[in-house]
Amino acid sequence: MRECLYHYRQTAFSMVKEIPEQSAERERFRTLYRTVNKSFEESADIFDLRQQWKAYMLFIMTARADGLYRGYEKLDYLFPFPKVKKGMEIILYGAGTYGQRLYRFLEKTGFCHVAAWVDRNYVQLKTMGLPVEAPAVLSDHPYDAIVVANTYSRSKRQLYGELVKQYPEEKVHLLDEKLIFSEESLRAFGLADYEKMAV
Repeated sequence: MRECLYHYRQTAFSMVKEIPEQSAERERFRTLYRTVNKSFEESADIFDLRQQWKAYMLFIMTARADGLYRGYEKLDYLFPFPKVKKGMEIILYGAGTYGQRLYRFLEKTGFCHVAAWVDRNYVQLKTMGLPVEAPAVLSDHPYDAIVVANTYSRSKRQLYGELVKQYPEEKVHLLDEKLIFSEESLRAFGLADYEKMAV
C-alpha cells in the first residue's frame, strides 16, 4: 500500500491524557522544541518554519498545562482563560483529550466547581465511563462561565458562534491565544530561553 495509515483509539486513561512525572515530561518537551527549532533555524533562509513550530508546541503544551506550566497551581485564573477566576461555578464544554485533562484537574483541585460537563458526543463518552451530559442541560444549571475546552481553531470558533446565540457572550470563554503566546507563558512552559537563543 502507498498510504501511511495510523489509528490511535483513545480512552479516558490513554497515555496522552497522563503525565507520569511532571518535571521529566516538561524537560522532554523542552528538548524536543530546542532540537527541532535548531534544525528549522539552519534552513530558515530557504523557508522559516520556526513560528509554526512554536505555535504547534504551545498548542500541544497548553492542553497539558496542568503538568507542564510551571506555577500553574498558583495562578488566580484558569489558564488559558484569564477571565475564569478561582472559585467560579463553570460549565465545562468539551470532553476530548483537553476537556478530560481539564476536568480531572478541576475535580482534583477544586479550583473551579464544575456545575456540568457537556459534549455533543455525550452518548459515546458515557460508554467510556465519563460523567458527560448533553449540551441541552446548560440551561438547567446556574453558572458563572461556560469554558470551551477545545484547542482546534475552526471548531472552537464555530462552537463559540453557536453558544453566543443562546447564552450571554461575556459568559462564554475560549482559550486566549495572546496569553498562550505571551512571554509569560513561554517562560512558564520553559521555552523562553530557547526563543532568546534563536534570535
